[in-house]
Amino acid sequence: MTEPVPGQTPEPTEHEPAEGETTPAGPAAANPQELFGSLSLSAIEADIDRLMNDKMSQLDGMLAGLEDLVQRLEGEITNLEAPPDGPDTAGSDAPKG
Repeated sequence: MTEPVPGQTPEPTEHEPAEGETTPAGPAAANPQELFGSLSLSAIEADIDRLMNDKMSQLDGMLAGLEDLVQRLEGEITNLEAPPDGPDTAGSDAPKG
């Protein structure tokens, strides 16, 4: 094994489990049914529906805020545009001569 260099992560070493110690993939791994047996599909679906409704409400609020901002900016742009000099700015309809 090499000496660790400052600023570098040392190389991982293999770990032999001690007597009585188990590894995650070993024979004493937890049974998924025991871990998740108390969960029901309907409870999970209800949680997902509630979270989706909360997020949709937040999005609706953000969209309303964006619509207000767009209307305000359009109004400011309209106010910044120079008004026309008169009813006939190009003069193409004026009689010549």
